[in-house]
Amino acid sequence: MITGEDCTKADIPVLGTCEVPVRYAPFSAGNRAATLEIRYDGSASPLTVPLSAAGKAKIKKVSVNGPKKVKKGQKATYKVKFSNSGNATATGVRLKVAGRGVSLNTSVGRISAGKTRNVKVNLKPRTPGKGKIKFKVTTKNASGKTVKKKITVKK
Repeated sequence: MITGEDCTKADIPVLGTCEVPVRYAPFSAGNRAATLEIRYDGSASPLTVPLSAAGKAKIKKVSVNGPKKVKKGQKATYKVKFSNSGNATATGVRLKVAGRGVSLNTSVGRISAGKTRNVKVNLKPRTPGKGKIKFKVTTKNASGKTVKKKITVKK
């Protein structure tokens, strides 16, 4: 993507220069390459410029909504919302939940770059008292993100 330039307002003088900033951000994870072609009215046209960059997925903005008080062994529904703010698809996405006698490890699949996913989970806390449940989103190609939710499990 051309991010700005100062070349279109006038001809470039002999031995002059023109700067055209370019941002190359691949949508696939890992190192990627492309070629920028610059066409002009000279005999060596087009000029080719190799580009390379790494696409990255990034889990961001994890939030959890659900009850703060639950009876021991009763089902409670929590909605977990998270986003991939990177420029590549997040793969092997998993949601791990633990705490207050709860243990869950489930596959979420893939999340495209710039997209948000909502996951609904039903939990049955088994350990009475006040505490926290950890909701952790992990991927194969991005760093994970954890959110803790305070709950009280009643007898």
